[in-house]
Amino acid sequence: MNTRTLLLSVVLLPLVFSSISQAQVPASASVPSAAHGIDRSDFQSAALSGKVAVEDGSNLDFDTAVVLQCGSSEHARAHVDAEGRFTVMLSTTEAGYGGTSNSRGASSEWADCELYAEGSGYRSEQQHISREQLSGVVQVGTLILRPVMRAGTGEGFAISAVSLAAPEKAKTDFRKGQEQAKKGKWAAAGDYFRRAVQVYPRYALAWLELGRAQMQQSNFMDAQQSFQQAATQDTNLLPAYMELAKVALEQKQWKSLADSTDHVLRLSPQSNPVFWFLNAAANFNMGDVSHAEASATRGLRLDANHKIPQLEYLYAMVLEREGKYEAAVEHIKTYLLLAPKADDAQQAQQKLALIEKQLSDLQSSAKR
Repeated sequence: MNTRTLLLSVVLLPLVFSSISQAQVPASASVPSAAHGIDRSDFQSAALSGKVAVEDGSNLDFDTAVVLQCGSSEHARAHVDAEGRFTVMLSTTEAGYGGTSNSRGASSEWADCELYAEGSGYRSEQQHISREQLSGVVQVGTLILRPVMRAGTGEGFAISAVSLAAPEKAKTDFRKGQEQAKKGKWAAAGDYFRRAVQVYPRYALAWLELGRAQMQQSNFMDAQQSFQQAATQDTNLLPAYMELAKVALEQKQWKSLADSTDHVLRLSPQSNPVFWFLNAAANFNMGDVSHAEASATRGLRLDANHKIPQLEYLYAMVLEREGKYEAAVEHIKTYLLLAPKADDAQQAQQKLALIEKQLSDLQSSAKR
């Protein structure tokens, strides 16, 4: 099995269409700091812990994250697990503690902080966090996600102005579609969403939900067209591009996956690192190694908690393609350390042995 097939069949599909689980690192193991530029001790001084739930009781989407924003800057971000739990880790220097030389400046930056959750088409109310709370583990309770069309108009919202302008008949059909979707009656939900867009063709949110209903029925081609309509009617509707990425991945359409994730990352550069991974993988499979390297590097930087160990493996493949065998070896070793029981662990071991042989042969030739 070649590298490209390996990435397609083993790495990509399980990542998006099942829960992203945190890799467990053995206590005796250490991740080479050169591979990440991250010192784990930087994340030990304070934590905000709680849960995220959707107002209507539906399941959380895979991109759901909790953000701590102070003033105009994002200071921390964490992704929820399958049960909605999260822990936002903060470093001593970030929180302005520990008597460091920059603690006075850090304290002023943390004077006005808000915690909120966000996901595809949803966002919670902001919860104020004072600097005095940032010590030890702080339980913040449950953050309730609400559809963005009712949550507010803050910066970064995926709110759809064209959807808000829909006539009442279309909105009524849209609400009926949502009710059917909550019950898992996807065909009926799709019928209502379809009526909504027939009444008001620019109804971006209705196109989005129609596509989701079609996805639930495995109508991938129709879903793709619906999501594309949602993005066409509202070019800033982030969830539409996220859904297009899911369809492209399911269909192994790498150009479409690259384009849709490009839009996601342009609209939300700090979004879930899974989108940087998918963007890197799509470009790698199209032969655009430099673009793949840039996206993989950014993804690794954002994935401080190593929730996507496949980023290490993908980055190693990029490095191998560039002839950087020593670095490739280190990143495959890191991948195997983070995910020793991965489905492709044996193949990764074989790839590691092959690259180590290439490196050894080069070193032997250099000595002659």
